[in-house]
Amino acid sequence: MTSLLFILALGMPLGLLFGCASSPIRRGMAVWLWLAPLPALALVAFAEPNAAWALGNERFALHFVLDAPARILLGVAALLWSMAGIYAASWLRGDIEQSGLPVTWLMTLSGCVGVFLAADLISFYFLLAVLSIGASGMVLQGQSAEAQRASGIYLGIALLGEAFLLAGLVLLAAATPDDSLLIRDAVHFFFSAKEGLLGWRWEHVAPLLRLESRVL
Repeated sequence: MTSLLFILALGMPLGLLFGCASSPIRRGMAVWLWLAPLPALALVAFAEPNAAWALGNERFALHFVLDAPARILLGVAALLWSMAGIYAASWLRGDIEQSGLPVTWLMTLSGCVGVFLAADLISFYFLLAVLSIGASGMVLQGQSAEAQRASGIYLGIALLGEAFLLAGLVLLAAATPDDSLLIRDAVHFFFSAKEGLLGWRWEHVAPLLRLESRVL
């Protein structure tokens, strides 16, 4: 049951996004946007505490987890995305020129859901990039000079930030014992290393860090 909920939460936006490769489907996708976040809302409502799911095998797998901070943030985000989808359907009704919005909308939603659930460095970075690219496309809607300029600035800042983030994640992953790519292991190692220098204790910073990692 838990695996199915994770698959639907992550797969529904991606499935609809791939469906947009067809022009007729893309033009009619606006009326279905509100459905895309509902599996994520179902995951929040019905999954057991600290539910986890891995996509892959023993050699390589992407890990996802629904801990308490993720449950709160994902629940609120899914509800807001669904409400936004209802509004988008009425806003885009009959507007053929805006048929590209569902693509960027679904891309941003896919990244948003994935970032809240990601439990390893690779999936977190990849889904954050998907979110950033999709969001820049949403800013571009309207095709005006102002929209193009704003989208370019947004994308440039996002890519610059992700470049620094990638460098930090690579250094953190290289220093983490046992070559673990799990976020909790990397962050645990980081604060354990700082414990002697700054007097921090892992049991003090862990709850705050789990919330911060989901917000970021």
